Amino acid sequence: MFGLKGKTAVVTGAAKGIGKGVALAMAAQGASVVVSDLSEGDCQAVVKEIEAKGGKAMAFKADVGR
Repeated sequence: MFGLKGKTAVVTGAAKGIGKGVALAMAAQGASVVVSDLSEGDCQAVVKEIEAKGGKAMAFKADVGR
């Protein structure tokens, strides 16, 4: 793939499904990830998963559908 070290990725819908997969993949490539979704608790779970693998992430509750 490619390296994203030093970059920040904002991933919406990142608590589950494809969005979660994208967030994890971006983190695996070195990006800091903003995990955004309707559920802050679910976002925090993804952040913990990223951090457990040595990545950097933060949760942000947002509704981008409005």
